[in-house]
Amino acid sequence: MRYARLLVNPILAALTLLLGANPSSAAAPTYQNTVTIHLPSTLNQLTSFDISFVDSSRSTYVLADRNNASVDVFDTQDDRFVRAGDSVFTGLGTGPGCKTGTGPNTNAGNSAGPNGVVIISNRGEDADRSTNDFMSVVDTGQVWASDDNENRDRGQAWAGDGDSTVKVIDLDTGHQVGSSIPTGGKCRADELWDDPEHNEIMIGNPNDAVVLQTFISTVGTPGPRSVLGQLQFDGHPELGCAAGTIPGVGTRRICHTVAATAGIEQPIFALGHFWVAIGATTQNPGGEIAEIDPDPDSPTAFQRIASIPVTCGPSGLTFIPPNHAATACGTAGVQFIDLQSKTLIGTNVPETGGADQVWYANGNVYAPDSSATAGCARTVAIETTPNPPGFLGDQSNSCLAVIDASSRTVIAEVQLPAFAGSHSVAVDSRNQQVFVPVRDSTCSTPGGSNPCPVPPAPAVPGPIPACPPQEEGGCVHDQGIAVVQLVR
Repeated sequence: MRYARLLVNPILAALTLLLGANPSSAAAPTYQNTVTIHLPSTLNQLTSFDISFVDSSRSTYVLADRNNASVDVFDTQDDRFVRAGDSVFTGLGTGPGCKTGTGPNTNAGNSAGPNGVVIISNRGEDADRSTNDFMSVVDTGQVWASDDNENRDRGQAWAGDGDSTVKVIDLDTGHQVGSSIPTGGKCRADELWDDPEHNEIMIGNPNDAVVLQTFISTVGTPGPRSVLGQLQFDGHPELGCAAGTIPGVGTRRICHTVAATAGIEQPIFALGHFWVAIGATTQNPGGEIAEIDPDPDSPTAFQRIASIPVTCGPSGLTFIPPNHAATACGTAGVQFIDLQSKTLIGTNVPETGGADQVWYANGNVYAPDSSATAGCARTVAIETTPNPPGFLGDQSNSCLAVIDASSRTVIAEVQLPAFAGSHSVAVDSRNQQVFVPVRDSTCSTPGGSNPCPVPPAPAVPGPIPACPPQEEGGCVHDQGIAVVQLVR
């Protein structure tokens, strides 16, 4: 998993929705990179990271920071770094028997941590809030927030780690809550999502010999007893479900299904079920969106009950109410899906390839591109964002694509530094700001192996100093959480 940020004028957003069916009939929106939120000089600088998440009701953004083996916490209202959580994660490294990665944002990342991350309320504080309220924040962007003390509680971050565990961090203190939760594998526990109806998460192990999805209760003190069951993509659906042993946990319900042959990616919760993007399975070699029943009391609990075949190896996945979704599809671009009818909508959106995480909010899908070839080719027939200081006009490098969800058309592109590793994105739907983490291209190779120098003191939020043109968009000051603002 992988950030930037956008401020959208509410009036213009409304006009965009009205004109969404024909975006070319209005002037294309223009976004500009205005500020970077830096990590403090007491931390290692940002060269390797994974997924991010925003809880709009708490004005909180979190990032899985592998360099510091922590979940970093930011305030989305005043653009400031709040704290880094306890360094309880494995950080960059390799695990025994695990596959290794070579992507632009990994250093043996298949055994790294933290990886996927979501924010969940401190249970009990939200007893007066309905499931519909929670879903409106996470999935629809229709925020019910107030300014009482309850909303000042930042909640808990649940994150996957490289040692095949889930760790829970109290975002108000930065300390770990309870003990690590095993998922029974050897390699990293990766991307996850929350089911507020059944108070559980589902998290995937993409790099073990048998790909796993583990179901974990979010009620009570976290620990091995929190594990509810497991779905194994082992190629033996005929085995169905039965009691079995999960290492480090004990006896639980274990279900079996088709083999996942290209790992497992981002899940979401929608229409009462989990849905997860899988790069390839024995049933669908081009990839699929699998539908999974999370209800522990259902006859089909923890089973893959249906799938939507795709042909592009999907990764990131986001819910578009009331029944659509969008998935990142490598260099092919973002694909839209009807979850209700289980069909694909149209064709892949050009110049939106390379994303790991995608996010829906306020009528748009945001897709960061971590490659130098899939996106930012500047051939989309729209007025794209002017190059920020230090960028060359003909560069094809990392970018953020803004897609109108109704027309499935790119309405803006925001250039990011070359080799920024920008595969992660999250949006605060209350103030319509989009966060995309970037690393500096002048001090870190595409493989992320070279250390970055400490940025000039003080490393605090502020205007980005201009980069020399010869640096082509990369300077130490670019490193951190990029803030992009709608300027027209």
